Amino acid sequence: MEQNQTGQNRTLDTSISNEQQATAYIHSYPRSKSYAGGLDDIRRLLERQGNPQDALRFLHVAGTNGKGSTVTMCASVLREAGYCVGTFMSPYIVSFRERFQVNGREAPDDIFVSAAATVRREAEALREEGIEFVQFEIVTAVGFEIFRRMACDIVCLEVGLGGRLDATNVICAPEVAVITSISLDHTELLGNTLAEIAAEKAGIVKPGVPVVCYPGMAPDALCAVMERALKTGSRVILPSRMAVGDVCCSLSGNSFTYGGEQYETRLVGEHQVYNAVMVLEVIGQLREKGWRIPQESVRKGLYSAFIPARFEVMRISPLVIIDGAHNQNGVEGLLGALGRLRGGRKLYALIGVLADKHMEEALAHVAQLFDRITCTDVTNGRTLSGQVLAQQLSVEGAAHVSVTGEAPQAMLSLIEQMDPDKDGLVVFGSLFLAAECRKAFLDAFRSPSSERRALPEGK
Repeated sequence: MEQNQTGQNRTLDTSISNEQQATAYIHSYPRSKSYAGGLDDIRRLLERQGNPQDALRFLHVAGTNGKGSTVTMCASVLREAGYCVGTFMSPYIVSFRERFQVNGREAPDDIFVSAAATVRREAEALREEGIEFVQFEIVTAVGFEIFRRMACDIVCLEVGLGGRLDATNVICAPEVAVITSISLDHTELLGNTLAEIAAEKAGIVKPGVPVVCYPGMAPDALCAVMERALKTGSRVILPSRMAVGDVCCSLSGNSFTYGGEQYETRLVGEHQVYNAVMVLEVIGQLREKGWRIPQESVRKGLYSAFIPARFEVMRISPLVIIDGAHNQNGVEGLLGALGRLRGGRKLYALIGVLADKHMEEALAHVAQLFDRITCTDVTNGRTLSGQVLAQQLSVEGAAHVSVTGEAPQAMLSLIEQMDPDKDGLVVFGSLFLAAECRKAFLDAFRSPSSERRALPEGK
């Protein structure tokens, strides 16, 4: 027996026999708790599982923006090189099993279900001892169990939140640590300055492990990473933006040169060029450690990498883009890319944000860039009211702002109203919103994959 949130006793069903039950079990855990005890709880759970993480090798990726893209590109390159690659990332867009990928595919249903059942058994035993877990700890334990069972050669491991006290930080020394772009986000947990947030994220840096940083990282953030590296005897690799050349960005992706070599990505936006440069430096560090990664695998891997809802061009006429940008830095990167790639189009926005994302400065730019803005609530308890968001945008000078309670329907209605040759729609502000609208688009229209490949250069 256990108590539910009202304090009433309920019978605990410990059976997990299908994906729905496994996912429901994971979602039954709260999202946050006090971390006064550090990582002791997740370590106890993993010990009962036989420490699956100790059978694996890792790339460990922390940061505010670009973690998912960086993890995806690293995994794609390593997969092209012939390795069995696990990818652990969040959030998911369509299926919960997207969080656990092996060689670019969701973990098999039976492996996921079996791993969740194992974790549940051990977690319930620890609950009898008074140890309670949060959702991400359980997700992490399930991920390690899956990757061990599938005998992954390496796992590209995305940090959930912060770094120092993140459940993923129970791993031993990874092959390489990566710190992506850092901005103000989750300030209530990580700190109120870039230096404080960077220090938390740099907590993944372990003794002697090289750490690759985002080129152009803010000086305060970089200093915090350097301080951590000095304590751990780790080498910091900071790619130079000056070494990046011949950058060409379009709605079909980017091309650029680095170290005398030319590369292409299908991930849209100039910021993806610099994420790719980090990946190139990570590959260099892996090669120094003896990993065999041919140059052709690097080129193919960067080009084939794809992640949904990251400046995803769903269609070209009219232009429809869905992006998961959900904080100040992410939204500003999106707006910068739109400014360069809009091609004279009149731009519509469908936007919903969470209340804790501190996007006041970005909203001023949103108000100026878009010709028409529709605001909505996000299907999350932390949503900022669409009405309040609309008021904020109006104060910032947005000319045409409206509010909707049905985001997917509003998106489809806007698409019908737009001029195919002169207009474009961008859905952004939250990954929850992006996931909801992406599904609605794919339900209403065909898959975007073939159209994305056919996009004309320079558009």
